[in-house]
Amino acid sequence: MSEQGELEHFRFMPQARNLRGVFRALWGLIGVASVVVGLMAIIVLALRFREGGVSGRDGLLALGITLLILFFIYRALLSACATYVTSSDIALSDAGVHLSLTKRRSRLIPWEAIGDDAVREVRPRPMFRPLRQDVRAFAVHAPGLPLLHRLTGLYYGVGFKPVFIVHSDHDRYQVLIERLMLRRGSAPSE
Repeated sequence: MSEQGELEHFRFMPQARNLRGVFRALWGLIGVASVVVGLMAIIVLALRFREGGVSGRDGLLALGITLLILFFIYRALLSACATYVTSSDIALSDAGVHLSLTKRRSRLIPWEAIGDDAVREVRPRPMFRPLRQDVRAFAVHAPGLPLLHRLTGLYYGVGFKPVFIVHSDHDRYQVLIERLMLRRGSAPSE
């Protein structure tokens, strides 16, 4: 990182950018579809209750199937959110950490927002390819991130905390983790 505040980039899957884009689009569609199907299941369940409630064997079966569908939709939505956040590009500057969820826009997280205990290793999850032995993932707690990042925290087992993920598929991820550990909680240098 230079003293002028230039960005030092850590890209996710730099060797397979096109494949990353296809998978992100696919997981985005899965996320949208899971929300639509979930809303439809809730509407069907509400109409069922409105028409006289759930009674008898058929009613309980319909309720059970609806709740099972909602559970799988919840899991698909969490996976879609976590995959989208994990595959974000990360950049560091003197001002803080820049997260790029999309090509057009990045979000700045000031160094002061990343606390002393904010970086922790989590169990990696398979996303774009089967899980390998050397895969590592780190959750970095950063207050102020939107709901998408909170759902990612749930997926990675750190609770409903807003996190971004540093994954071993980020280029030079060891350097990125070292810099985050070194700079966390510090004000920008003058």
